[in-house]
Amino acid sequence: MLDRFERDLLFLLIGLVVGSLMTIGWTWR
Repeated sequence: MLDRFERDLLFLLIGLVVGSLMTIGWTWR
């Protein structure tokens, strides 16, 4: 259960980072 929770948290964090990077890219352009 812990492993699964950590995996979900990691995916959520990666998604958040990617989303912020995409928004920054759109803003710069």
